[in-house]
Amino acid sequence: MTVVHKMCLAILVASLSANYSFASGQCPAGLKFVGQAYKEDSKVNAEAKVPAVEVLVKLPPGLKVNKNYRQSGGKWAGGSASATMTDGNVPNGFAIIASGTEGGEKGWSVGAPDVVVIDEDGDTILQRGVKIRLYCHTGSGEVTKLGHVSCNVKADICVLEKR
Repeated sequence: MTVVHKMCLAILVASLSANYSFASGQCPAGLKFVGQAYKEDSKVNAEAKVPAVEVLVKLPPGLKVNKNYRQSGGKWAGGSASATMTDGNVPNGFAIIASGTEGGEKGWSVGAPDVVVIDEDGDTILQRGVKIRLYCHTGSGEVTKLGHVSCNVKADICVLEKR
């Protein structure tokens, strides 16, 4: 294999690794990516908006959460949107990594998550989920509504597993 081929291969592997890391979440060290809440909207010559929609992320069945982890320094809104939650709203053992469309009048935010029971057998919880509200907009100014406009918001859900 020539030096050029080795360099191309190294760039390809680095690129794929970076893409896989993004796709599977950017969890803090020691936490496991378990799902993603995502919403988007697009319009032509009108404001695009996701109006605080509640999204359910199903956690893996039988997942046990170590509640000794506490998230700090989270980003709950961006652009022209205001945050409606704080680090204190994130349940112990979880981390929420949120992001969305920013720039100009665009903005995004996530609401306080709730851990809910999805499936149970008598007194035994078989599966839980995380409900979280997602919001984004492109802005209502006339200039921001010209042409094709879009916004998106996502929340990666991470947990510290009990071993």
